[in-house]
Amino acid sequence: MPKKAIDFYNSALSGSLGDLISSIGEGVGEAQAALDRGSLAKYLELYQQNDDEVPDHILELLRSIGYQPTFYTIPETEVEAKIALSISAKTINHQTGGSKVRMYGMPSNPGNVNQFNAEVNSFATLKFKILPVPPPEGMDQMIPVPNFEHLTVVKANELAESEGWNIIIRGSKNKIKKQYPEEGQMLLPGGTIVLVTA
Repeated sequence: MPKKAIDFYNSALSGSLGDLISSIGEGVGEAQAALDRGSLAKYLELYQQNDDEVPDHILELLRSIGYQPTFYTIPETEVEAKIALSISAKTINHQTGGSKVRMYGMPSNPGNVNQFNAEVNSFATLKFKILPVPPPEGMDQMIPVPNFEHLTVVKANELAESEGWNIIIRGSKNKIKKQYPEEGQMLLPGGTIVLVTA
């Protein structure tokens, strides 16, 4: 198969195995969010809004017996997919000849294979589970890192101390030029922020 066709096959029809798995995970998350939105909307209809389609006495009766809309959950997702595998090697060091090999997967649809005259030498069954897990310990205490850049060292110290962070100053100037972690990243109290002066 011509190189251009192979490139199109890899980019348009297939994705890296990591991308395939993460996209399925995102889909499960979106499905759970849709279920939650639907249940919450029903709850609001009953307890905060007047629904013209449901008589008031029915709403009052539902409220009086403590009716709660059902909240659904997806406890786990088990995936089994037949995929066609292709391997792409990209040279990353021209001097040593080193290369990075990446494996791509595409649903083993005969139409895809025939349409692009793909010579698929390997098929596999990809199996994995997506399970809900509790958030990491202390997640509820994490604070977004503010912007320290352009503050003086004294002001940066005061801001860090107010949130319970430790700071390391690199440089001998008075103005902060860079920071690690960057603004917006999450950090627990007691964490360390590196500030670079210039």
